[in-house]
Amino acid sequence: AELVKLAFALAMLQPASRAALRPSLSCMVFAVPAVLYTMQNVLVFEALRRLTPPEYQMLNNMKLFTTSIVYRVAMQRRLRVLQWLALLLLSLGMSIATQPTDG
Repeated sequence: AELVKLAFALAMLQPASRAALRPSLSCMVFAVPAVLYTMQNVLVFEALRRLTPPEYQMLNNMKLFTTSIVYRVAMQRRLRVLQWLALLLLSLGMSIATQPTDG
């Protein structure tokens, strides 16, 4: 899918712009995030194949927790009370959503 996107993007470029494309060190800086984004997309589709929707959504929401931990610990920033409350409500909602239903 990512190669199709690349081919489409290149096809949509004006011919003059396409001729000006030359790999340089400044352009290679964008290669790392592009490769990571591609790997994330592949892993998301693999996870969607193997997990139930509530399990996938729970793992997807875990990004918020890890981001808040990095924000708090690595960046030495404080979370406001409202942000802590939002994380608490998110965890409560995730635990309720993943409970098996009777019926």
